Amino acid sequence: MSSKRNIETSDLASIEQLSQNHRYEKRLYWRFYFVSTWLFLVTGLIPDYANEPLGVQTFIRWFFLFLLLGPTIWAIKGMAFTRAELGLTFNGSITALVECFYVFCILVPFLILAKIFSQNPIEPLFNWLTIRQYSSAEHWFYILSYLPHTAGQEFIARGVGILMVSRIMHDFTSLKPVLAISVLFAVCHLHLSVSIAVGVFVTSILFGTLYRRHKSLVGVVTLHFSLGITATALGLI
Repeated sequence: MSSKRNIETSDLASIEQLSQNHRYEKRLYWRFYFVSTWLFLVTGLIPDYANEPLGVQTFIRWFFLFLLLGPTIWAIKGMAFTRAELGLTFNGSITALVECFYVFCILVPFLILAKIFSQNPIEPLFNWLTIRQYSSAEHWFYILSYLPHTAGQEFIARGVGILMVSRIMHDFTSLKPVLAISVLFAVCHLHLSVSIAVGVFVTSILFGTLYRRHKSLVGVVTLHFSLGITATALGLI
């Protein structure tokens, strides 16, 4: 009788655990669906602010980032994600930084070639074309504010996005979640242009692969920031 009772108790525990897992996965799926839908809506509303004054540009950048961060933080609340799972760790960051530095050195010549073939050859190499109307202080403000803004973007795309898709797919080793998130963000940028969407897809694959390798946001945030500032200095963005 005791053995039979133990088996019944074990079966009930297994059924309860399966039920909890089902409820968790259902909640995870719907939260990811909501955040993805919100991402499409918000990115579609971002205006072209390239020619606006610095104050307006800064407001628009941060306003729309916070519009995305709020629901993203809500989506992970109560989902039992650890800081390490979200990439909020310095473990392995030195190795990640070294590898990202090598990647940066490899990519910079391609950015320079893109500058040479896309702009007037008499333009200086580093012309800061899109922000050269700024004062020296405004230049520094732009550069310094770009780092935390980049960190916010990477937290949403890599830290939260890849983790949620990995759990939905039950895949924590392959690059399928990276591909899925890259496609999602590329499609969100299609309203701007096909070339921008392709660029977002390629960089998302790159950042996602590096993030997957090192499980830390430190490297990809630094690489994203460095490439972004370099491209701005070259007048490409």
